[in-house]
Amino acid sequence: MPSLLAHLWQARHNEKLAKELVDSLSYKDWAVTTTYYTAIHYIEAAFSQNNDILHTEYQVPPSSHRSKHSIRENLVLEHYSGAWEALRKLHTQSNIARYLNTERGVFMRVPVQDYFTDTDVRSFFTRDLSTIKQVTGIS
Repeated sequence: MPSLLAHLWQARHNEKLAKELVDSLSYKDWAVTTTYYTAIHYIEAAFSQNNDILHTEYQVPPSSHRSKHSIRENLVLEHYSGAWEALRKLHTQSNIARYLNTERGVFMRVPVQDYFTDTDVRSFFTRDLSTIKQVTGIS
């Protein structure tokens, strides 16, 4: 299991890149995706400080069809409920950015760069990521 230090280093590393991408807005898909992966590392860092939670990798039963992402989201809902909505939003938006289909399963007809507004991309980073950091107490 990665340590608190490893998760914090990776979260901060990802966050620096996400900030550069958000500031430039030249690669909105990667800004959204790196913001989401930053959030995952902050969440896993919080899990490592909570004796009631194992790392997400250890939560997936061998025969389970559930994804690590859905298990992580359930753990966040249970232990850090104030961060759940922000994490869920970042996960959804990252999926849209990577797979080019909307929340309703409709494939995009515009480039992903045009799908996300500048305001949305900035908000994912400044509001949603900040909420996750604040609720988990990890930064």
